[in-house]
Amino acid sequence: KTAIGRAEWRRMVHPDDLPRVRHEFARVLRGDGDYHAEYRIIRPDGALRWTAVHGTLLRDAGQIPGRVIGVLQDITARKQTEAQLRDSEARLEMATQAAGIGIWDWNVLDNTLQYSAQAKAICGLPADAPVTYEMVRDVTHPDDFPWTSAQAKRALDPAIRDTAPYEYRLRLPDGRIRWVTASGKAIFATVDGEVRGVRYVGTIQDITDRKAVEADRQRAQVSLRD
Repeated sequence: KTAIGRAEWRRMVHPDDLPRVRHEFARVLRGDGDYHAEYRIIRPDGALRWTAVHGTLLRDAGQIPGRVIGVLQDITARKQTEAQLRDSEARLEMATQAAGIGIWDWNVLDNTLQYSAQAKAICGLPADAPVTYEMVRDVTHPDDFPWTSAQAKRALDPAIRDTAPYEYRLRLPDGRIRWVTASGKAIFATVDGEVRGVRYVGTIQDITDRKAVEADRQRAQVSLRD
């Protein structure tokens, strides 16, 4: 162990993080729980490191705060990984928005869904509200819902694991009909000794304009034959 003074410690903490760290320390001295903080330090060689600190306040026999003891962990690698992941997710979001592709993720075990902003826009769902299974069911055209349900069952069946894309219609809350193509892949895990599809992740894309062109072409061909 190496003893350092408070002034030296303050010089080590990144100046942008020091107010937050001192506020957390003051909270602990007031007796409001243990000490937990993540902050940057600047080492004597100029290197910047992320640290996680967990400490406990010790009091003397008269319950007077004496000192805080704890552990300090270097979490620089974890922070770098988190930053890279955020950057990758941001690039993916930009790419899918540019291509008009939405991303969805269905957790089958608890029946919760995550929809990207683009996926919500395609389906006419509120941008600021969580997506539920019932919302997805209701926005799917009732004539196509049995078809999409069957496709999901095939994808989640461990014996089939279908990944073929499929097309279907949406009936938006304002009454408009929109054609989409969806493509998904199930993730499997052993649950209670049985292999099951536990997640279904994929994309959705608006193909309404393409379907309109196809319909016009078909009508033109019929007219020529007549």
